[in-house]
Amino acid sequence: MLLFLATLPKTADSKEIFQLTSIDYFRVKVEPLKRKTTPAQCYNCQDFYHHSRFCLRDPKYLKCAGKHITQSCQKPADTPAKCCHCNGPHTANFTGCPRNPINKRQEKEARQPKRSFKPAPSNACSNPQALAQIKAPASSIYSS
Repeated sequence: MLLFLATLPKTADSKEIFQLTSIDYFRVKVEPLKRKTTPAQCYNCQDFYHHSRFCLRDPKYLKCAGKHITQSCQKPADTPAKCCHCNGPHTANFTGCPRNPINKRQEKEARQPKRSFKPAPSNACSNPQALAQIKAPASSIYSS
């Protein structure tokens, strides 16, 4: 199966590509790009927001939190996983991990109180006639 990525400007004409069913006798299915909702995670150290190609940190194994690469792990397959982020019983790439940045962001948003504002009173002054009688100071820019 061949996959291609086509990048088009956001115009009304660009949406027509989703109507294509064939190109030169080949059946095609055009879909919008599905972006990952999770941050990038390094395959070397299992940390977030960077790529293993440029990682200089010590390796950590995805399933046992050991300081070694995947190929040299001695953990039996039937042993439960251990997260290197929180020491929980799951792999380091588990999206439900409490140390996953997505969960931290959601937790922070849940802790912050929702902003609510009281509506302004329809009459801010209890005596508008008295307010109208107040004279501006002599040094005011409104004095003539």
